[in-house]
Amino acid sequence: MLEQNMAIGEETNGKAFRTALQDLRALLQRQDVTMTPEDRIRLVLLFIITQEGVQPKERKELMELAGIQPEDQVAILNLGRLGVNLLKGSSAASKRTKAGRSKDAPQSYDVSRHVPALKRLLVEGAAHSLSTDDYPYVAPPPGAAASAARAAAAADAGGGLMKDVKIGLGSLGIGKKGGGGGGSSDSQPQQAGGTIGGQRLIVFVLGGLSYSELRTLTEVQEATPSRDLLLGGTAMLTPRQFLIDLKDLKQLQVSGV
Repeated sequence: MLEQNMAIGEETNGKAFRTALQDLRALLQRQDVTMTPEDRIRLVLLFIITQEGVQPKERKELMELAGIQPEDQVAILNLGRLGVNLLKGSSAASKRTKAGRSKDAPQSYDVSRHVPALKRLLVEGAAHSLSTDDYPYVAPPPGAAASAARAAAAADAGGGLMKDVKIGLGSLGIGKKGGGGGGSSDSQPQQAGGTIGGQRLIVFVLGGLSYSELRTLTEVQEATPSRDLLLGGTAMLTPRQFLIDLKDLKQLQVSGV
């Protein structure tokens, strides 16, 4: 429950979660709760990430309460290599987007309230609504040349001049949102006979996938039966494997792997 509260910044009743440090201290001090060393490290990692850093005194205290050995503390320090702010109040702190609850459907369990960012990508990808600034085409989409040629011919004939060209390009998702002389930002890429074909969407994640991300694939696939969604990655990550990889991160960077 504490993990979910920290991850989304809310309690189960929807109120802002403001007692992360106190609750983490209390949990680490409990003798009646069985936790593995990996569980304790993961809790401290999550606290530092979600609270955008921690004061050195508090970090030392949490390390001692969690019983984290010096060789395992490397994993926590290596968070900085992933862009995580380790020092509370540092000017390097990044603005973190609150994860929040899923807006697509009510959550059945309080222990699974966090929604991976991958779900938004899958939903928008299935709907052809991904930002072309963040996810540009590596090649012109199907029908791009034909649509542009038709728009140019119409302009040459005096039927709308360059306005038709801009509308044609806007419907292809080319350029910035709102641009293109009236093209709708919700327009889908077009080909000669209508919307873009190809019902298969392939998403590949470098660095590995978690099982919660696999769950989102099932949810989006069920909500989008007309699309064939394929999800892959360089590895399937368990909490233990993630910690091992995080500890080895410095070694891998130094060796140039």
